[in-house]
Amino acid sequence: MGIKQSIMGLAVLVFTACGTDSGEDARSIVGGVYKNNSIGLTISFPSSWQIRKDQTFGSTTADIVAVAPPINNFSPNMSVIIEAHSGSVKMSEILASIKIQIDSHVADLSQYHDSIYSIDGTEVGEMQYESSTNGNLLHFLQLFFIKNGKDVSCTITDKADDFQVNGDIRSVRASISIQ
Repeated sequence: MGIKQSIMGLAVLVFTACGTDSGEDARSIVGGVYKNNSIGLTISFPSSWQIRKDQTFGSTTADIVAVAPPINNFSPNMSVIIEAHSGSVKMSEILASIKIQIDSHVADLSQYHDSIYSIDGTEVGEMQYESSTNGNLLHFLQLFFIKNGKDVSCTITDKADDFQVNGDIRSVRASISIQ
């Protein structure tokens, strides 16, 4: 399981960098809609968001990073990280393992809660938590699922005070489809 990659998702969301298109046939971004046919994932983004493929942060490459225009001096964002699956397939065990890793890497973790549910028939683990980064209290919503032998981590980040009222965040979250 890509625990290290899940933790790196935090950094991917907070810091953006330039990347290049890989030209993979399985992925497309058309009209603000990201599709990755190899894992059956589709996400729609507002037209004001910039979507970039293959964003590299240290040893982790995000399949995409989508960034909104700044609101209150922070750009809400989302990353999708895809890694080969290894380890448990029980979502409860996966979430417990990720929580241990988050606890060991995030000193001021607060408001943590997780749940397990289904999106389009695919079991999804959801974690939400808050942590301070660069002087900002941020809210993280991380979705984790296994599809076609891959660990998929989708992480949405915004300032904690803005997360629940940000219509773009609600729209992006509601658009997630897994076929």
